[in-house]
Amino acid sequence: MSQKIRFPLLFLALILSFAIVACDDDDTNNTSNVNNTSNVNNAVCGNDLLETGEVCDGADLGGATCESIGQGFTGGVLSCTGQCALDTSACTAGCTNACIDGATECSGDTLRTCAVNSETGCTEWSDTDCTQSSEVCRVLGGVASCGTCADECTLDETRC
Repeated sequence: MSQKIRFPLLFLALILSFAIVACDDDDTNNTSNVNNTSNVNNAVCGNDLLETGEVCDGADLGGATCESIGQGFTGGVLSCTGQCALDTSACTAGCTNACIDGATECSGDTLRTCAVNSETGCTEWSDTDCTQSSEVCRVLGGVASCGTCADECTLDETRC
């Protein structure tokens, strides 16, 4: 073979060798490519961190609630599946949350406590008559409860 033909063939073989070696044929994700801005495959479902490409992850719902996701729900408890998708099975459309879960307040000598109704999934007030146990409803430190007045306080319009 003449030198004129051998050099272009050698050059072509060299270029093809580089192309074959540089080509990434496997299915794994190239996580070190910082220029790959559309790569959402780095998210790890199940690590309780809401990452790009996930709607939710574990307890992290990204602030979403049954009411806020725009599916007509009026209450209930939104959760996340093991595949990082919203689980609306405990959301409800037949009720409205009446209060914030865990809130307490006094209505005379009735202690009102807000809790989630296990059947409807919505929050509602439950009432406890403090006088049944010879107590009054009082607010101490911003928290309502049934109790008695201590020596240092008096019972009046503001309670103990």
